[in-house]
Amino acid sequence: MQMILLFPNVREVMKADRILKDNGLKVQVMPVPERISSECGMCMSVAPELVSDAIRMLQVKDITVECYEI
Repeated sequence: MQMILLFPNVREVMKADRILKDNGLKVQVMPVPERISSECGMCMSVAPELVSDAIRMLQVKDITVECYEI
């Protein structure tokens, strides 16, 4: 199982990547899987056990994020 974090735009992905890595979370930026969206874009993969922490850290910084399980 893999958890995918989606953002409104690539700029937000880059900000989120920096915030989460600065806080010690292991994340990976990747293309959005086709089964989630056919549009070109970037998203972030995060371990299932870290999703709650990641979302909480991003919400504190007013970053909009959606979470999908694939």
